[in-house]
Amino acid sequence: MLKYKNDKKWAQKLLAGDDSDSKQFFDEFFPRLYRFAINRMSGDHEATREIVQSTMTKILLNLDKFRGDSTLFTWMCSICNNEVLDFQHRQSRYRNAIVLETNLNEHEKVEKAASQSAADRPEDVYGRDQKALKIHQVLDNLPFQYGTVLEWKYIEGLSVKEMADRLGLSPVATQSTLFRARMAFQELYAELDTGS
Repeated sequence: MLKYKNDKKWAQKLLAGDDSDSKQFFDEFFPRLYRFAINRMSGDHEATREIVQSTMTKILLNLDKFRGDSTLFTWMCSICNNEVLDFQHRQSRYRNAIVLETNLNEHEKVEKAASQSAADRPEDVYGRDQKALKIHQVLDNLPFQYGTVLEWKYIEGLSVKEMADRLGLSPVATQSTLFRARMAFQELYAELDTGS
């Protein structure tokens, strides 16, 4: 028995090749997969974009293999996670090759470690990572339009006019949507903060 029939039907619609369905699919899932991957990529935005684009390609090529045993997004996240792991494996091989060629003596290593800023302390990095994870969780749980306008405003730096053009709304309606999105974000963030 298919537990997630609607996701399976949507996958079949995408396989039929309707361009409007493909655009809706991309617009809805690219930002969600990006938020899923960015924390796993230690904030490397460029590499995360490449990984999510690669993931979307693999998803579309393998959509016929989606059985509906889980949500479509869960299935997509597993593909994205494999892409992240493959990327990290390739990077570690590359870094190992560089380390073999690097000839830093111990004195230089100590000086470099001592000159690192206090913001690079493990507990500070962990705290930033946890906060970023919490923000991504909140964005994933907001209604799609709210998460989108917040990303446009605070990540892409778009103006209200630019967001209004993208949404096909008036600037006043867009400002109102942005206000509601901020309020929903604050409420959800506070709930998550008190629940942890």
